[in-house]
Amino acid sequence: DCAALFAYSTGELKNINMIDVNINAADSNFAAPICGYFGGVMKNCYANGKVKGIVSGGLVSTFYGINGTSANIIISNCRSDVSVNGDCAGGVTGFFADGQIENCIFTGSLYSPDDCTGGIVACVSPHGMITSYDYLLNNVKIINCVKSILAIQ
Repeated sequence: DCAALFAYSTGELKNINMIDVNINAADSNFAAPICGYFGGVMKNCYANGKVKGIVSGGLVSTFYGINGTSANIIISNCRSDVSVNGDCAGGVTGFFADGQIENCIFTGSLYSPDDCTGGIVACVSPHGMITSYDYLLNNVKIINCVKSILAIQ
């Protein structure tokens, strides 16, 4: 139930550029340009375009640790210029359960009919929202990330 280049990955994704993405998966649970369920290492990736789904992200839909571990679960040095639309819409990821996001930039726009948006992450496990640049909650870390002045509709 994913609409992305990779539906599921726990591997290493590097130097992926997704240009002019147009994903309209309003009935799909997870929508993102690069990966639906992600629990690995992502470095130096970029995406621009449009994404629409239930849980939507500018790079990945759902970011989580495997088997309860956050070791080596990271998204770093990535950029998203995506227009993200979803019940849970985040600039880098829609849902963040475990791991670390660092040195990422979001310059796209966000829309959620449920007001669940975040410049880097929309929803954090178990429940919550991130709208700050640096954040720490249990095994969830966001370090040195930037969100631009963006349109939240």
